[in-house]
Amino acid sequence: MPDRPFVGSVEARAELEDGKVLRRRGTGGAVFQPGADGGVRLVVHGDLSQGRLGDARSGDAGFVLDGRFEDGQWLGRGGAIEVRVRMPDGIVQGGGVVDGDRHVLSGDVSEAGFDLTVTVTPAAGSRSSTNGIERFVFVYALTAEDAPDAARSERPANGCSVIVYQPRMIANLGGDMMSQVQVPVCVP
Repeated sequence: MPDRPFVGSVEARAELEDGKVLRRRGTGGAVFQPGADGGVRLVVHGDLSQGRLGDARSGDAGFVLDGRFEDGQWLGRGGAIEVRVRMPDGIVQGGGVVDGDRHVLSGDVSEAGFDLTVTVTPAAGSRSSTNGIERFVFVYALTAEDAPDAARSERPANGCSVIVYQPRMIANLGGDMMSQVQVPVCVP
């Protein structure tokens, strides 16, 4: 599992029942953070508000998921959500249902980057579904700035001159309370 931060872009889409798609783009990051108890926390964040760097509003598209290495893979669990990162190929798969909303996660992680798609389908009768939203899709395209040159050459440059860690309040994926965590942020 790469122990380096990943930074890059995030796109959020609200796909409406009438076929229209609303889009927001922003910046994001992810990191696997070792914990004191031997666990490894996955922190994914995105800033779609395009607030100033360090603005308290930053971080409106992300999640935290606590996990650990088991049977040659990383396994994260939070409430009814379960996500696996298979080793050594880095395939990300998982999901579950929280408050009736179905979450599906897929992607891959390597020494060079972290690509992740999170799809949330609102429960029937929820506020989102009654407003005509069929699903939300978050697409993270993140690069490890310090990846080996051979691996990085296949990925788009993220334009960072330095990666810093800043505190953010991020939702726990399983529906628990929010966590204040340090997230990797790109400084151009």
